[in-house]
Amino acid sequence: MFDLAAIRDTAVYREAFTEGETEGEKRGKLRVAPLLLEMGASEEEIAAKLELDIAEVRAAARAHSKKPTSRKPRSRRPRQPEK
Repeated sequence: MFDLAAIRDTAVYREAFTEGETEGEKRGKLRVAPLLLEMGASEEEIAAKLELDIAEVRAAARAHSKKPTSRKPRSRRPRQPEK
């Protein structure tokens, strides 16, 4: 079979692993950006602190606002007592 240790020693594996880590970090930053906006941070502050482009922060905020909520909307009128 394959020798996993030998595969891990290859330049291709190391490059792919590093690229995956970088993408994962960026994905995490983009997930937290809309939450920081909700807390009152500006797009510029978030982009600077998370080392993202402001366009990425704006896109993440738009994508977050389009996601459906898992909660059912509450009825605004009170229930009438049954007769």
